[in-house]
Amino acid sequence: MKISPMNDAEKIQTLLQHNTPQQLQEDAGGLLLRYQNPNMGQLVASERAAFYLNILYSLLLFRRSHELEPLNEDIFSFVLSAQQNEADGSYDATLFNQDMRQLEQWDLISKRIERERLRGYKDSRRQKFRFRISPQALSFLQWVEDQLREVLEPERTDTRNLLEEVAGGVRELLRTLNQVQKTNPDLEKARSATYRLARLGRLTIEINQSLADFNAQLTAFTLERYEIDTARALIRELEHFLESYINRIQILRKEIIPEFEKLASPRLSPRWELCRTVLEEEARNASMLLSTRSIPAAKQEIERLIRFYEVGGQLDHLCARVRSSALGVWRKLSTHLRELERKSHRMEDLKDRISEMATCSADATFSEFITELIAPARMMADMHYWDAAEKADPPQPRLEQHTTKQTPIRYLTPKPKGDSAEVRSLNDEKLDRLREWLEKTHTNWPAALSQGTFTDFTDHAAVIEFARYGLLGSGRNLAKRNLKMEPTSIETDIEIDERILRFKELIISLTNRETPDEY
Repeated sequence: MKISPMNDAEKIQTLLQHNTPQQLQEDAGGLLLRYQNPNMGQLVASERAAFYLNILYSLLLFRRSHELEPLNEDIFSFVLSAQQNEADGSYDATLFNQDMRQLEQWDLISKRIERERLRGYKDSRRQKFRFRISPQALSFLQWVEDQLREVLEPERTDTRNLLEEVAGGVRELLRTLNQVQKTNPDLEKARSATYRLARLGRLTIEINQSLADFNAQLTAFTLERYEIDTARALIRELEHFLESYINRIQILRKEIIPEFEKLASPRLSPRWELCRTVLEEEARNASMLLSTRSIPAAKQEIERLIRFYEVGGQLDHLCARVRSSALGVWRKLSTHLRELERKSHRMEDLKDRISEMATCSADATFSEFITELIAPARMMADMHYWDAAEKADPPQPRLEQHTTKQTPIRYLTPKPKGDSAEVRSLNDEKLDRLREWLEKTHTNWPAALSQGTFTDFTDHAAVIEFARYGLLGSGRNLAKRNLKMEPTSIETDIEIDERILRFKELIISLTNRETPDEY
């Protein structure tokens, strides 16, 4: 699959770099999914997944027999028995063609026309097509095969063999690199040096995975229930591991580190650059024939390998974790053995006691023995002796320390009290303000409410508030201020700042006929 965006190449190169990053790249998940076939998940989750996998696996087997593009009828005859077995006999060419079209729509296979089979422009038979499996489907089937092999026989690699291969490989790499001449570089030597460096990186990853898997197995043993056979096999592996495994790793590690330090010396840096230049030139001249991956940066790769194998590096941390897990396994086994020993002693005591009981007379009682047998496994913490006949001494009285009564501390200050002035309600305050407003807008009494002198828009709200006090509650609130309001049927309006308030006229008068100045 080709890289379409121009800036994706730099992002992918940054994501796949060999240096250990401080944090995950922001768009790492998007880059990992962008160039994948999303239909691979539909293949596994489909109801006809078994039929699709039969067809794809047949294409894989044809490929291994050096037939990259088998004919349509060859594929059908090859998978027919397996498909009929899966479908209980009801499988024909029509269903096979539907499965092939679905796989083609998912971009899991591709087809091309077999021109020698065409017999005219009306020839529409499917025998004229050849099919090829896609690279992603091929990788998926190979991964599935690896999983089946892991179930049948788990793959386990001896880390010492890997380390011996690393030790031999780094010495051979140093010898090959010394043979690279600056004046007349040999292409084969440069390719061999680069391949050996990449091979050392892959071997280091396998060493890391081997130790991590062994540590996970030991940790799982300490957390789960186990059987005797499993414990025996693990004890044999631990005995072998503790005696020779770690010691051999340390010996081989001492041989590897000096060789890596020679590879990282400044003397060999021009040779690494020369190898990289030669391989890049070959890749540009034969881009159609060579499908190699990017050439690894020698300096960064060697620094990463040195950090793994050096004293106190990641290899030492892995060995330390394996030792700690091995101690946990020994501790669990020791605890289990002590528990078995305790149970064995208790069974022996019971057998001895039963033998004593068998020799006693028939009318003997064994109440004390039965009480001790069924007694709970706990400690009796009462210091005083007592039984069914004798009572324990009562506890000694305690000496009470009399303390003087103290005034409690007040952490909150008291709230301030208000003044002793007359308290006025909010309703009375509103009535006083309405009376003052009415005296400013009306001079003659009795008077119509609409005939006042209004200058501000807030006078509309005052008119409405005044009408509410006069009409509701039979005017009792206005009577407190010696005012009375009488409604009429005459419609009128008040216009203030181009805003009109329309209502039926209201007549305002004083209840005791006093003037406004007397109030």
